[in-house]
Amino acid sequence: MSKHSRLGMLLLCLLIAGIAAGASQIFRIRILSGEYYPKWSSLRSEPDGTRVLFDALAGTGRVETMRKYQTLAVEPARASTVLYLGFSPAALINASNDDLDQYEKAARAGNRIVIALDPSAWFNPPAAPADSPLRKRWDVAVDAIPAANKTDEEPRGLFFTRARGWTSDAALNGRYIVVERAFGSGNVVLAANSAMFSNQALAENASTSLIARIVGPNARVIFDESHLGIQESGSVLGLVHKYRLDGALWGLFALAAVFVWGHAVGFPPAQPSVSTTTLGHDAGGGLAQLLRRQVPPSRVVDECLSQWRHSHSGHTLHSPPPKTDPVEAYRALQQELTHK
Repeated sequence: MSKHSRLGMLLLCLLIAGIAAGASQIFRIRILSGEYYPKWSSLRSEPDGTRVLFDALAGTGRVETMRKYQTLAVEPARASTVLYLGFSPAALINASNDDLDQYEKAARAGNRIVIALDPSAWFNPPAAPADSPLRKRWDVAVDAIPAANKTDEEPRGLFFTRARGWTSDAALNGRYIVVERAFGSGNVVLAANSAMFSNQALAENASTSLIARIVGPNARVIFDESHLGIQESGSVLGLVHKYRLDGALWGLFALAAVFVWGHAVGFPPAQPSVSTTTLGHDAGGGLAQLLRRQVPPSRVVDECLSQWRHSHSGHTLHSPPPKTDPVEAYRALQQELTHK
């Protein structure tokens, strides 16, 4: 490889490495900002995320905060507060007996299960039958405060119309917005609105006393991400992101690109070769060139005469050719052989 080719390869490697590093940094910034995560996620730092609450609780030094990417059935908790923020109202209204069993079992294990609803998801709410598990077992019903403007589809808020056997932790205009019920050594807390936990609400007017009462005294607070659609799949990319190997992945990709490119074409590209035809000699031309190199002109006639006598041993020449002029000698030999 020439010096220019090595220099070009080095510059290309540096260029690809720079592009990969820039792309990795942009990807990292967007991941840290939480832009890719859904609303109400503790990984999201946008106004509608809950990362401020996650960091604030961890910053107190008295609370351990964690994120959970599996359901309680797969990843049970103990002596913890589990926050289901941004929970779908329809999912609570249509909760099955198995769902309620899961929450009650977790509460009896000493956990505090907090289910905070998302009012913006109240679109065409299903009418829960009278014998639904939510009404029959928990005696709870959910309704919405109509929007002040008819053109606004989102209600002003949600509240609980029925909550017999539940303790009211907060009410607004006589409507229950936070209720609580004990199950064994733990509790289940229902909040009608998740807005109080959002980054924007905490930045503008934090209801710290109400949030502290809802979170409870447990030393571990778990933010459930599975109900928002963020679940661990056990894939290779998941492990790469978990162990922060994104940069190494980009580096391997750059090396693979350089390897493929280096074996596909040279750098700089080779000049097109123009085929040249070398003219040679035929048998007669080759013999003439050999004779010119080996036999001087003064001995050409003698050599020819010697070869003729060797091949015609029974014949003789009556008049030997003159030796002064090769041309005259050749003509004399030709004349004698022709008329013989």
